[in-house]
Amino acid sequence: MVEAKMIDEAAKMLDQPASRTFSFELGETAEDEKGICGGSIELLVETFDATALPLFAERVRAAEEDLVQSPTAILCGAGHLSFFLARYARSVHFRVIVCDDRSEYANAERFPDADEIVVKDFERVFDGMQVDDRSYIVIVTRGHKCDEIVLERALKTRARYIGMIGSRRKTRLILEKLRARGVPQKSLDRVYSPVGLAIGAVTPEEIALSIVCELVKIRRLGDEPPVGHMTLSRRREHT
Repeated sequence: MVEAKMIDEAAKMLDQPASRTFSFELGETAEDEKGICGGSIELLVETFDATALPLFAERVRAAEEDLVQSPTAILCGAGHLSFFLARYARSVHFRVIVCDDRSEYANAERFPDADEIVVKDFERVFDGMQVDDRSYIVIVTRGHKCDEIVLERALKTRARYIGMIGSRRKTRLILEKLRARGVPQKSLDRVYSPVGLAIGAVTPEEIALSIVCELVKIRRLGDEPPVGHMTLSRRREHT
């Protein structure tokens, strides 16, 4: 109802520059269509003419600068899982880099959502790439050997997040091999593996979603413990 009201009022203001505020209370009864969520909303609506174009040009420049500072999801591996990872990560405002050593997999045709495609041996995958505390590395290559190669190199970067797909057994074996080669335990503790939040994912689409959910969680909450479910069940209301 608020949206419909605002569309109608905004349309009436298009003739000339103007500024108005609108207030709405959302604490009505369940039988009222105004809203029962609680709280209030105050909206400012402004209309502009051509004299305001410099203002909007400045806002565009600022938005472009913000985009440059967006976090980057570096997807190591260009298989079917990365296809969905690229799509989901882009939708939540990550820059997306897809890396693989096979050009028939890592290409713009297969990954239209990628901002950059890197075709390079995994031993050199991060050479010349800016990997910093805004970088989120997701390791989903075609096999354990390649995963291990990428992980060892990823641990030498300043990436905010390093996640590797795989079972608990695979993860344990790879970490043990890296530890035997002298990788410090402090570095190994940075690895998120098995990767993704526990949502019962089965299909590639669901697994990719669980991984991107983890990226968002780390971006917004850091290493805080997992947050609870948002649903207010009857049991929760009485605890």
